[in-house]
Amino acid sequence: MTHAKTIDRIIALHGETGAAPTRRDWESIMALPDGTPVLILNLLKFIPDTGVLAYGKFVGKVGPAFRAAGGRQIFYGPAQSCFGVHGATDWDAAILSEYPSASALAQMWLHPGFVEANKSRMDGLENSLVMVIRRDQARFP
Repeated sequence: MTHAKTIDRIIALHGETGAAPTRRDWESIMALPDGTPVLILNLLKFIPDTGVLAYGKFVGKVGPAFRAAGGRQIFYGPAQSCFGVHGATDWDAAILSEYPSASALAQMWLHPGFVEANKSRMDGLENSLVMVIRRDQARFP
């Protein structure tokens, strides 16, 4: 399947709401060199009172899709304090995950288990910020 057809299928399933990458976002993601591992840094703001539980349901359901895509969680942690120069600084948690490639990430979004689990993800999040980072450009000590 071509990248364009993959993107069309993802948009048909998830839309372009901001909680899901837009067509332009996917085009940028899929333009990464084939086989280049990608890191996903996700900042999360949960809906008060119910968000953590709903997001927990997502985590419980998404495992098969995450594993099928070759995903690996590097860390998850609650935010103790947040600060910044501009924009949102009120985050509850951060997740850093790695996928073998942009294509693997896209295939996860097409996996029936992710499609189903994503409903719980959306029920749990008030806001999120996702950064896609080429693994070969990341610096770790």
